[in-house]
Amino acid sequence: MGFVDPIIALVVSFTFLGALLYKRVNLGITLNATALVLALLSLDWQEIPAVIFKTTIDPLTISVVFATFGIMLLSQLYEET
Repeated sequence: MGFVDPIIALVVSFTFLGALLYKRVNLGITLNATALVLALLSLDWQEIPAVIFKTTIDPLTISVVFATFGIMLLSQLYEET
């Protein structure tokens, strides 16, 4: 397999999103699965390990992960108080 035309990948992803929403699948699972389908259709299969490696060591990605974790932690603390 390989790189698919971006318009086709977008149409397939939105169709997949609509199908999962119609089947009333959990919204979190639906959004993650749709993002995964879009990524798999948009990227060249040989580039996926390199993209994953570059993403995991990128300082911006690490800061977003820590910020998300901090927001989740603060929301849990707020909920308990």
